[in-house]
Amino acid sequence: MYEHISLALSTVVQAIGLREFAPAAIRSLFRFGLLGMDLLITLSTTIAFAFSVVSYVFQVLGRPLETGCFFETSTLLVTLILLGRVIGEAARYRAAKSVSFRALQVENALLVIPGGSSNASDTTEEIDARLLQYGDRFKVRPHTRIVTDGKVKYGGSEVDESMITGESIPVAKGQYSPVYAGTVNGRGTLVVSLTALPHENSISKIATLVENAELTKPKAQALADRIAGWFVPAIATIGALVFLIWLFLDHYHNQRSWGEAVVKAMTYAIATLIVSCPCAIGLAVPMVVLIAGGVAARSGIIFRDPQKLEIARNVTDVVFDKTGTITVGHPTVVQVKMYSGSMTALVQTLLGLLDGVKHPVSVAVFEWAKNKAIENREGPLKPAEMLSVNNNLADGVEGVTKSNIAVRAGNPKWLGVHTLESDHTLLCVTIAGEHTATFRLKDRIRHTALPVIKRLQDDGIAVHMLSGDNQGAVNAVAFALGITPSHVEGAQRPSDKQKYIQYLQDNGKTVLFVGDGTNDAVALKQADVGVHLQHGCDIAKSAADIVLMNPQLHDLLTMLVRNS
Repeated sequence: MYEHISLALSTVVQAIGLREFAPAAIRSLFRFGLLGMDLLITLSTTIAFAFSVVSYVFQVLGRPLETGCFFETSTLLVTLILLGRVIGEAARYRAAKSVSFRALQVENALLVIPGGSSNASDTTEEIDARLLQYGDRFKVRPHTRIVTDGKVKYGGSEVDESMITGESIPVAKGQYSPVYAGTVNGRGTLVVSLTALPHENSISKIATLVENAELTKPKAQALADRIAGWFVPAIATIGALVFLIWLFLDHYHNQRSWGEAVVKAMTYAIATLIVSCPCAIGLAVPMVVLIAGGVAARSGIIFRDPQKLEIARNVTDVVFDKTGTITVGHPTVVQVKMYSGSMTALVQTLLGLLDGVKHPVSVAVFEWAKNKAIENREGPLKPAEMLSVNNNLADGVEGVTKSNIAVRAGNPKWLGVHTLESDHTLLCVTIAGEHTATFRLKDRIRHTALPVIKRLQDDGIAVHMLSGDNQGAVNAVAFALGITPSHVEGAQRPSDKQKYIQYLQDNGKTVLFVGDGTNDAVALKQADVGVHLQHGCDIAKSAADIVLMNPQLHDLLTMLVRNS
């Protein structure tokens, strides 16, 4: 009766196992010529089950074999492996759910009916958030999540942006302040003008980065697949050798019949195949990568490429961009020196030339020009009309006015202007080829930069700093942070940064580059690990391997934690 029940139950389990493992094994074998783990599982469980069925038949016929039936062998193996996959999928689901930023997307929005006065008492209508369009305004009630990215049109409050920045302190919001999807409003009511649709807002962008990372196969997992490619035929060969050795040993040495020897040898061969089946290496690596990626995402560190999880812990050199990375990226004009022309003409020219330019130095000079235009005694000044404007990334901006006069603003080296060594950031302006003015700017070093750099150096990681800024300004920041002078370079174009990193790599270094600007994109790609600060541009983000949602640098230490 025990054998009858065992046969019935094990047949059900075996059928389930074949349905789960055989199709994948056959596809891998015939389509790609790969001998995977699924093939080994299918082969070993099928042989064990088939041998047990043969043994069962002999027992029913009254001629039981010496080994008896062992249906539990194939049944237990199939059950354990399928149970492992269920546990793995459950863990994957929980890990993915924990970093599922899409779950933070609010489903409904309070649409402000057009025609109102943009204040908190406007009539609203609750709609599906997916129906929002550009130009819409929506109301955010106290202690609710913000539907999508936008700018505050009316109201004031404080917003918890920890999911974006990692900072737990709420951020004050007033008119024209930017707000982001998924962040939590405080005690006030806000009327927000939409700037990004729900499918393209901050939540969607972060979620896309995480999901793309989950779909990328890490190097260790690829190695596991390659190992399985030769592991399976090796085990099959060993199983065949075990069978032959025990067959001849049992027949000639133990003086048993060929039939008895076959039965004995088969049990040892099956044991060899069975014991090789648990796929720990195939299961453990992807799970570790997934869980590590989930933990990192909750800390505001998004791995766009999971392979960088393995490379990051072996980093020997960290190269920082200066402006916007080591410094906060908001320089201010501290001095303006005129050499020719009038201040009025200079202000009007800069308003026309620098409008829309995103480089921090250009933004600072543009803000200075706007303030000067407002302060003009004879009324606000209007920007000079420009026929064309060309942004040369790290070098500067050049354009042609309506009067067909060439105007250039940028670093002195690019303009061919001689300046004295200075610990300020310099922006020079030439009009019609004549040096018209020099702006001296000062930026503030991030408060986390010094402890982060010191910790990296204490861990034996060499720290470098590159910048398109003049050498004097770069040296001043390096001195304040304790960076070795030989590891500091100023006046670096994007191609120069790439060559600097390549030189380190050619000397056997594993390089991590941290930057935020468009001019850092080439260096981010060249480095073994490219890290982008979230507040920077999308071009740099697309070139990076890792995105730090919190623009502070201390997340680097979390990312580079090493196993003892």
